[in-house]
Amino acid sequence: MTDARSPSLSVEDRRVAMREAWKRMQEGELERRNTRDALVSIAMAHANDEQLRVEALRLLFSDEDPSADEANERVAVDMLPHEPSAEIVRFLGGTAVDRNWQETVPSFVRSYTRPSEVYSDLDRPERQILQLLRPKQSVEQTIFDVFLHPPQRPEVPGINWAERTRADAWGLLTRLDNDGSIRASILGSPSTGAGSRDDAVVNALRACWNDLGCVPVTGEELAWLLSLAQPDSDHVRWWTQAASAIAGINDDRRLALKLYHAEPLRYTARARVDRFNQSKTSLLSELRGRINQRSTYRRSEREQGKQPPADDRLSTWQDKLAWADVIALMAIDDAISDDDVRKALFSHAELDHSDETTEYGGILRPSENAPDTYVSVLYPPRPAHRRGDDVFVASSDMIEQSDHALAHFHFHVQRWSNRGYAGPSWGDLEYALRHGRICVVFTGISRDELDVDVYFPSSEVVDLGSIRRRD
Repeated sequence: MTDARSPSLSVEDRRVAMREAWKRMQEGELERRNTRDALVSIAMAHANDEQLRVEALRLLFSDEDPSADEANERVAVDMLPHEPSAEIVRFLGGTAVDRNWQETVPSFVRSYTRPSEVYSDLDRPERQILQLLRPKQSVEQTIFDVFLHPPQRPEVPGINWAERTRADAWGLLTRLDNDGSIRASILGSPSTGAGSRDDAVVNALRACWNDLGCVPVTGEELAWLLSLAQPDSDHVRWWTQAASAIAGINDDRRLALKLYHAEPLRYTARARVDRFNQSKTSLLSELRGRINQRSTYRRSEREQGKQPPADDRLSTWQDKLAWADVIALMAIDDAISDDDVRKALFSHAELDHSDETTEYGGILRPSENAPDTYVSVLYPPRPAHRRGDDVFVASSDMIEQSDHALAHFHFHVQRWSNRGYAGPSWGDLEYALRHGRICVVFTGISRDELDVDVYFPSSEVVDLGSIRRRD
């Protein structure tokens, strides 16, 4: 096999050498294991010519030894998660379908997870292969099954194969099911999770669907849910209150719920239960009345290479906003109207303004002493995360301690007169989408005035108007 592995020879000469070595193995002149190992090495080396790699696979898969089929399936399982060649993926897929290699399904899912510059998600070869391997169910159901039951492999220090496969499957579902509706439908099926009663992830997803009326969309939201599902007393109390609030919501309103709605609904049920009886139109009218009493400022500065800033007028988004979105906006407006919260926000803004190494941010969360009111908690970025005065990077502490938060926030106070930046950047909107959080940006209008823009993971931006410093 020396010639077959020699990069100094032409591709055709190496192919001839591989065929000759294979023939000699079949005739007993070369040891089977060594020959197969050499061909596997050639097939797996991405630097090798694509056709050379395909030829190595053809020879391996032609092996009629009784033990060869299982070994060849393992080759496909190992190659697929990182295979860059669409042709080789198709070749492996054709063989997997012909031979019913069910063990390759998780690997095709992981291959599908990697983005393609050639195919749209719905045209990917992996999608067609998965449909042929599991013809009695949708591809999304197959991916969800892989998420529920990731393959168990021998442990490697520092690598948890099951968690990696599960994360890849959820990430793929996020792309294919960006509003969570497919996953919600699958979770609603009695057969989903059969045999997985001890799986904490499955239990958390089911509880989220049954109690909170939603499923997490992104991987960050999934991590948030798993933290919320921990059985400590604070989480149990919060979950019970949120579930109780959501239980009283009719089906039409429940259909639009996301995980980020749970806290504002919990708060509203306890502090402003009258709003549960108000229609979206009535709530919008009340919110509009509050905003009209304040000054509003629209972001005018455009980021290089980006689209114009998002429109932040309530009238622009009122038809798209769900009832629960308006409930959340009212809850945030309640929070920023509180004297203690407002005093804290201006204090935080002073700290940010005086620090030119980063933007500051934090969370609006229920008060520990009065959980039906909110407090503002600042989390200055760590030294390693300070990337300049126009970038906010949330610390791990902030993320981990924001399970019950109403919203994440940060400041645009590089200058006190900063109205050109009154609103979220495109990076800010991406943060909200990735983390699945309602967010607020406070922008300096003057030292005594901050504009307040709320933005959702679904990209709606609403300017609540400016708040003024209170002594």
